[in-house]
Amino acid sequence: MVDSMVVELNSFICNKNIGAKAKSMVDLYRYGYKVPRSLALDIDEFNNLLENVKYKIDAVIDELNEDNIMESVASIEIFMDNLKLNKESLESLQKFLNVNDKYMIRCSVENVDNYSFSGLFPAKYNISNDNLEDEIISCYKSLYSYNCLVYMMKNNIDIKKVSMALIIQKEVEMDLYASVSTINPVTINTSELNISVGYNNKFEYYSYDYLEDKYIESDGYNIVSESELEAIINISMSIQSNFGYPIIFDLVISHGDIYVVQVRELTNLLYDNELNIWNKVNMSSKNLIFDLLSSSIDRVTTNIENEYKIDSINMNKSNIYFNGVYYNNNYFSKLLNNIIDYDNKYFKNIIKEDNFKIRLRRNKNTKKFIKNINKNIDTTKYDELYISYIKKMKHILPSNVEVEWSNLILNDYADLLDLYNEKKINSFIYLNILANKWSKVVSIEDLEKISKVDSDLVSYNIELEFNRLVKKIKDDEDAYRYWFSSSTTKLLDNYNNNFDKYYHNDFKKYIDSYGYLTYSSDLSDKYYVEDVEEVIRHIKKSLSNYKKMKNNKKYIEAKKVSICSNLSVSKMKKFLSDIDLLQELNKELDYLGDLKNKFNFLVKRYTKILSALYVVKENIEVDNDIWFLDLKSIYNYIDGELNENDLKKIVNKNKLYYNSYRNFKDLKTFGSSNNMILKPNFKGIGCSTGIVSGNVKFINSISEIDTLKEDDIFVTKNLNHNLLFQLPKIKGIILSVDHLPFTLSTIVRELNIPCILLNNCSKKLSNGMIIEMDAFTGDIKIKKH
Repeated sequence: MVDSMVVELNSFICNKNIGAKAKSMVDLYRYGYKVPRSLALDIDEFNNLLENVKYKIDAVIDELNEDNIMESVASIEIFMDNLKLNKESLESLQKFLNVNDKYMIRCSVENVDNYSFSGLFPAKYNISNDNLEDEIISCYKSLYSYNCLVYMMKNNIDIKKVSMALIIQKEVEMDLYASVSTINPVTINTSELNISVGYNNKFEYYSYDYLEDKYIESDGYNIVSESELEAIINISMSIQSNFGYPIIFDLVISHGDIYVVQVRELTNLLYDNELNIWNKVNMSSKNLIFDLLSSSIDRVTTNIENEYKIDSINMNKSNIYFNGVYYNNNYFSKLLNNIIDYDNKYFKNIIKEDNFKIRLRRNKNTKKFIKNINKNIDTTKYDELYISYIKKMKHILPSNVEVEWSNLILNDYADLLDLYNEKKINSFIYLNILANKWSKVVSIEDLEKISKVDSDLVSYNIELEFNRLVKKIKDDEDAYRYWFSSSTTKLLDNYNNNFDKYYHNDFKKYIDSYGYLTYSSDLSDKYYVEDVEEVIRHIKKSLSNYKKMKNNKKYIEAKKVSICSNLSVSKMKKFLSDIDLLQELNKELDYLGDLKNKFNFLVKRYTKILSALYVVKENIEVDNDIWFLDLKSIYNYIDGELNENDLKKIVNKNKLYYNSYRNFKDLKTFGSSNNMILKPNFKGIGCSTGIVSGNVKFINSISEIDTLKEDDIFVTKNLNHNLLFQLPKIKGIILSVDHLPFTLSTIVRELNIPCILLNNCSKKLSNGMIIEMDAFTGDIKIKKH
């Protein structure tokens, strides 16, 4: 770093004011990629430059509207015409710029989240020392260009708060250029690399799925060779794995070397008209654990469909996005609607949905359902199995590890998990039955509260027992002093040496009873039975922040009395009978949940034993690799259908996929709207999202733009990013081309413009035709010729 405003980018320097793009460049250096020599002008340079004219620019922005954008741009440009960089910054730049080299400038907009500004700034290439300052000022001016102002207005961005940092980068001699996106932003295929390769204004496009190890699309190696494309794919997967979230980046191949010239986060993956249909499950970020959970959900819901003779619901029940299991709320709502009577206003309170029509109807399945949930279950065998597996755990012979692992996971644990998930769904459904039945006397929130039970079996008791243990230590002055003043190591040593003067026996009792539990169901976490030290730390922390727990039982009884006071005697009996059944169901669920947590511990321990065997046999490299396999892969290996090399390939792919999304920031919504067009006349390629209807309007030249109306669907062969910002509020765009450059596709998504690619448009569509288009699927339906 040579100055507070001029920063040479390398693996050691990362000034917080240099902008997101420059910070990404620093990461590239740190990860060891080849990056052209780069400098950054931080946002302080921009703010200082505008210091004396900022109030004038802000005054223009205060009056900015759709009718005076061009006048505003001209006014701001006049204010910035005579601006000069400060002397110190110019001198700092000159120290690092070689007179014989040429440079390029990239802009990085700051103080704006989730907006990429892709394609909005002019490309600055072939810059020498002689014209460097003028080009830098020109970049700063571009923040207030027509396109940028329109973009910021459309996205309600506070223009006055936006700043700009710049990257000045040495140009390298280019044999080939590639732009890569590490996710398909339309289909949300999370393992798809989208690659655009260019040379001399000619382009080829490739899509490669690295989990499936196949090309989804390939143009045929006219510009790029097969070996060059393979090298691009390998470095792309490496970059994605290092960053850990969806990105878009540019590569330059020069004399056989691959340079990474820029990288940024790929934004706007979450479309504006998408439904919150996926709920994430809080489980370990490992493939095997996901598979256990999602396969159980699929089995249970399939059984429910069969039990109640429900036509198969053609939707994913659960899915894995970004290495996390998600439940599809739409699926469960449709399943629910086939079993019970319900009023959606109660249902949506639970799953936070708002997209179903309220529908009440009598359903023959309701009585059958209530009869089924009254069936008693025998859980004693699972208690016996748990004890049996615990005893065998320390004495498993290597020759028998795979057999014991298979018996535990594919048989006993699978049965228990299915039973637990079935009870969980049943409890959820019955809660909705009662919500509908007693909606006039009790809210869904109160119904949930009084359905809870206090029992020695429930998870609440774990917290209660821990709290009691902490209170006993806190109330004993000598014990409190001993625990508070002793180190964790000393406390652990004393525990291991059976010195329990101040442990009150309750400590050991707690470890013996609940040692298999953690704060979450994440099977990659440490378990208390394995790490007593963690319990000691938690006790020490709780001693300094002790909070008395509420008595839920008293609250529940008081709430029942309050509700029943408004009911007649006959209704009160029916109400209490319904609540008792719901409580019994939840009691069973809590008991099964307790057993599930015990078996979770067994799954982890037995899988660790299996992984140790596989490391010795060199099937996997390290213990933790086992978590990147799924059930089918391990089972097929045990069965002889996969060999060691197959197993290693699966581990490497899943590990790459996990690493590629380990830092992903937003996990709210995926997939597309379910309102697909029926029987389309034409099938194109969807480039964004949204279903719209409008009048077809062919535009052959820029002079015809003014003829477009708000209800028109703009059809053309040529589109560039500058033209996008001159369009009125059109319904959608249809392009008669095969591919849309990344820059354009990003802008189309961020401006929320439905867009479809459809070849030979003139032979399929005509002016004035009324059509409906689905910009996600690419479907086009003719409504009127």
